[in-house]
Amino acid sequence: MDRAKIYASVWQHLFKLTPRLQDGLGRFVDELYLAKDTLVKQDTDFSKYPLPFLSRWHQVEGTTHTLPPERKGKHVRYTLVCGQFRLKRNPTMPNDNLPHDHLDVRAIWDFLQSYNDSRRYRIYVATDSEDIRSQAKRAFPDTLLDIPGPILHSDLAGERKDLCQGIAKVLLDQLALASCDVLVRGYKSHLGAVAAYWRGQDARLYCFNASTVEPCAMSDRGFHWGPDYTPGASDHWETFITEIQRKASRMSLEEEEEERRRRRQRRKAVVMKHVVRDEREVVMRDGGMLPL
Repeated sequence: MDRAKIYASVWQHLFKLTPRLQDGLGRFVDELYLAKDTLVKQDTDFSKYPLPFLSRWHQVEGTTHTLPPERKGKHVRYTLVCGQFRLKRNPTMPNDNLPHDHLDVRAIWDFLQSYNDSRRYRIYVATDSEDIRSQAKRAFPDTLLDIPGPILHSDLAGERKDLCQGIAKVLLDQLALASCDVLVRGYKSHLGAVAAYWRGQDARLYCFNASTVEPCAMSDRGFHWGPDYTPGASDHWETFITEIQRKASRMSLEEEEEERRRRRQRRKAVVMKHVVRDEREVVMRDGGMLPL
């Protein structure tokens, strides 16, 4: 199993969104899948789209949130284009452990600008900088989607009063990136790499390399920024993955055993019902009385 499948498997088996996060993702989905103004009719068979995560979730939950009744069920789909601006240490993240690498982010702006057509696209910008966030709102007033909440570093937030809201935004940012039709992963971003793994494919995947935006693949050397977690490269990581897979398998086996137990109980109840009925018929036929 390669790294991308491992991350996707761990997410699928061990994590579940809270109702509040489900609602936050639902509001994002409502903006993406159902148009406010100009409706652009597109294929409504969501199984044909290459990004299964958000499409599958939307079919179940996506029309239960903020939409007026007259718009529910009108499935129109914009292409979601995402750019991740990971600036590292900046005024919004003054305590970030990684120094600013003098990134030339104009390449990401130029890339996103080519999709600035409100009739066909929606743009999402994930960033660790409030300045970038403000620039995006000015640059794409008609196409930009935004997930509300403060920007923070989950490992360096300290005792902030808005910590819970900030962590929620980090999670929703990552889920949004995992749901993109077109994704530009930020420079040396572990969060962006994991989002790409959840996304599950190399199609229309790009990487920002400090000054350029280039097509890339999850298997590229250096794509995963951080410790070398390649299975087999670290005994500790190999053991961890084996344990996760074992627990997931055990959970499945326990669930199957519980279902088999329920089926046995149901069959036993049906059998006992027939036995009681047969005994009643025998007693009544012989003119006897049923015991109390």
